[in-house]
Amino acid sequence: MSSIKPKSDPAAGVRSNGLKWPFRWKTLSFLVLLFYTALALAPLYLMVVSSLIPLGSSFDMTDLRLVPTHPSLDNLVKFNERVGGNLLRWFFNSLLVSTVPVVTGLIFSLLAGYAMTKMQFPGRQFLFWTIIATMTIPYFVILIPMYEMVWKFQWVDTYAALLVPGIAGIGGVFLSRQFVQTLPSSLLESARMDGCGEFGIFRHVVLPLCKPLIAVLAIMGFVGAWGDYFWPYLVINSQKLYTVQMGIVSLIGVDKQFTGDLDYGEIMAASLAASIPVFLVFLAAQKQFVKGLTMGAVKG
Repeated sequence: MSSIKPKSDPAAGVRSNGLKWPFRWKTLSFLVLLFYTALALAPLYLMVVSSLIPLGSSFDMTDLRLVPTHPSLDNLVKFNERVGGNLLRWFFNSLLVSTVPVVTGLIFSLLAGYAMTKMQFPGRQFLFWTIIATMTIPYFVILIPMYEMVWKFQWVDTYAALLVPGIAGIGGVFLSRQFVQTLPSSLLESARMDGCGEFGIFRHVVLPLCKPLIAVLAIMGFVGAWGDYFWPYLVINSQKLYTVQMGIVSLIGVDKQFTGDLDYGEIMAASLAASIPVFLVFLAAQKQFVKGLTMGAVKG
């Protein structure tokens, strides 16, 4: 009998080679992500380093340092002295503007989203599509009528001008309606059968299930209000009512309101301090924020 040579299994070669290619692709993907992460973090790192060293009124590539020499917080102290000791007051104003409208906006948005989804009343669909239609209006279109209302109410240069226009928002109502729509109605019916009222259902059943939505709306609202500059610039004149963003721009804008040469180290230090609350808020709610963004992306 002639000897029969065993044939090589082609699948074995594919499997043996297949063990190498995924590792190579993972390594390549990791290097690409590492490169883009470095590009994204480089400006932030340079801002941190520049805020800890003296720069003066000139700032170019030769002033950049990868490692700060003799780091200190003198730039932040000098910035506070330059603005007359108002830095903490500006932080308080920014915190007030970024929390009060966000909290009230969350309450109104969640209540409206629940009512338009789980409650039956005449004109519900018409009201929802009216909200959708108002979302198509650009923000700068309504600035003039908003400013006119603030002027007629004599709210210019007051906290009311900063807080009242942001008490409720259309975008939050739309997102709340879409999220509450995914909640099972059988759960709400069970609560009704147990004798729970509508407000009790909203408080004890709907709100605990809306934690991811609350995190998304809270972070987006806080970041947007904290970084807003244009509306406070329109309605505020007194330096005591400045937000921190207005205070920083007041040193570098065309209508500089503080004397002395511009110091980029002070600007960097104030900008870094203004960024810290945003990082803290995101770190505190990042799990719920990511969960809220990915909710509904995977079925089953």
